[in-house]
Amino acid sequence: MNNKRYFLSIDKPCEQEWTAMSQSDDGRFCNHCSKSVVDFTQLTDTQVIKILEQNSGKLCGRLTQEQLNRTIQIYQPKNTSRLYKILAGIFLFGISKNSLALNLKNFDKATFSIVDNKLTNTHLSKNNSDLAKDSLKNVVQGLVIDSETNMPLAFASVFIKDKKIRTSTDMYGKFSLVIPDSLLTKKIYLDIRYVDYEPITVLINKKDLPISNHTFLVKVQRQILGDISIVSIKRKWWQ
Repeated sequence: MNNKRYFLSIDKPCEQEWTAMSQSDDGRFCNHCSKSVVDFTQLTDTQVIKILEQNSGKLCGRLTQEQLNRTIQIYQPKNTSRLYKILAGIFLFGISKNSLALNLKNFDKATFSIVDNKLTNTHLSKNNSDLAKDSLKNVVQGLVIDSETNMPLAFASVFIKDKKIRTSTDMYGKFSLVIPDSLLTKKIYLDIRYVDYEPITVLINKKDLPISNHTFLVKVQRQILGDISIVSIKRKWWQ
């Protein structure tokens, strides 16, 4: 297991233009310095560490401010004992068995009706009706634009944090997101992500819903070029 942690910094940022450099396999090639510049901006911490460990010499890179001056590390799930896994399996089997019996019991009590020559469960119809109501009161609609140019950003990712609710902006930077009552909490966090832009998280209170025609401003992500100073941090035995 890789327990290493790293602290990255660029002491002397390079003033060369990234767009003026010629493309290479791992980023760009700087003719001024005659060296390759690795593009780390779209990589995860794990991917960054793998590149660092594959290159023993100095690296020149392009990183975002969020990737610099903080500790990065590879997160790995903790190992569980075989006995724990066996007990967990027995427990889950018991729950599944009870759930199956409960579902069969409820199935007998379900009511059905014939609509347009199709067998329809009335419980399902009720759920669809509830979802329609949710779409009227639990909706977040907005416009995502560049904070400097005021130009709309197409295909930006928009999602509710820690919920499986997501969408993307259209060609005009607009989006509409419906939150079902079953997933609604007093406070929800709306995340907006766009390539080469700083991610933003917006707090939305339940009492403020519905929200329509709100403008979300995102800033271009500042990227820094230069020789990377790498400090390896070894974990203590109790960590």
